[in-house]
Amino acid sequence: RDVPSNLRWLLVRSRVTVEYEAVSAGAPGAPSFSRDLQALHADEALHDCVLRGTTPDGAVVEVTSCRCLLAARSEYFRALFFGPMGTTDRTVALGDIPSANALKTLVRYLASGSPGDCATLVEVVELYALAHRFSLFDFASAIITCIERLEDYPDEILPQKDENTEWTSPEILEAASRAAELLAAGCSTAFLTVLACSSQWRPIAQEESFRSFARAHPDLAAEFSGLLAKFLAKEGY
Repeated sequence: RDVPSNLRWLLVRSRVTVEYEAVSAGAPGAPSFSRDLQALHADEALHDCVLRGTTPDGAVVEVTSCRCLLAARSEYFRALFFGPMGTTDRTVALGDIPSANALKTLVRYLASGSPGDCATLVEVVELYALAHRFSLFDFASAIITCIERLEDYPDEILPQKDENTEWTSPEILEAASRAAELLAAGCSTAFLTVLACSSQWRPIAQEESFRSFARAHPDLAAEFSGLLAKFLAKEGY
């Protein structure tokens, strides 16, 4: 009774399985539905949990949100808040996180569906690592797709470049190094593939920055060599 016509009832079949009919972009009230979700994320007075994490430099980061919304979007948070050992504490310790921005961006994505743009490629890696940790595998896969389309400058997630600026190979190597530190193999491979398949960035293999990278990450340097050989053979070299 009195349920808005653009919404549908939730059908809960078990603790971990929820089926629902999504509100399509063209449905009546869809724009206001999206706007209201963003307002929910923006108004801390409506939040009922605090996510606390610690960055590599020891800084403590706290981000507030709504536990039911997080649980609906992530199996990790569903188990954390509503599993057999679910916590009722307002403040939840997440332990180590890659960066403050990664946690803030991921919570924004969970609450509104739009992560916004990261400021650097390293931030993209850190966001990927946290998405994977929170079992957001579709989102992590979308980040990999954006990396693979680096030359096309996708509109979301990746830092935005204007038409007069370009990515540099040292920036890409830095991101690959950070991925290795975070054990984000899928992310490092994506960046190495971008370097190997593009004639624009291949010369990095002859530069000192790559030799330093190879000394720090010999396994990744070997992976890059294999990828480079593969693409050169495909091109007939």
